[in-house]
Amino acid sequence: KTYRVRTNFPIDDDQLKALQNGVPITTTSRRRGGTKRTQNTLPCDVERDLKSSPGGKVLLITLREGRNRQIRKMIGFLGHRVAALRRLAFGDVDLSGLEGVGDVKYLTEDEMQRLFECNRGGEENNGDNNNGMEKQFPWRQRQCDEKGK
Repeated sequence: KTYRVRTNFPIDDDQLKALQNGVPITTTSRRRGGTKRTQNTLPCDVERDLKSSPGGKVLLITLREGRNRQIRKMIGFLGHRVAALRRLAFGDVDLSGLEGVGDVKYLTEDEMQRLFECNRGGEENNGDNNNGMEKQFPWRQRQCDEKGK
C-alpha cells in the first residue's frame, strides 16, 4: 500500500532512515483478547515528495504490512503528527481519479487477478481453474458464478 503523508513538521534524514528500517509501534490484537504487542514495523520504502512540499513535510510511504493506524503510529514515534494521509495505490492498482468520498473505480480483470495473486503471496496455480478463489474469496466466487449464469 502506498500513501502520501503530510506531517506537521519536516522529517530529517535520520528520521527518514528510521522509518525505512522500521520503528517500534504498539498494536492491540483483536484475536488475542485485546492484548497489546510492541514490535518493529517491517522495513518500508519512504521518500520525500519534493514536488508536493519542498520543505520535506510530505512523504511517500509504501508499506509491506498493514497494521492498525500504522503510519500514524510510525510518525508519532518520531514525535510528529500526521496532518493528512491519502492512499495512492494498493499493490499494483493505482487509485488515481478517486477524489471524493464514495468514489468508485471498476477494476479490470488484470487488476483483480494481480490483487488475488498479491493476497495469495504469489503462489502458483495448483491446477484449479479459479486459482483457489473460492477458498480465499468466497464472496467473489459467488459473484463470478452469478455472472456466468
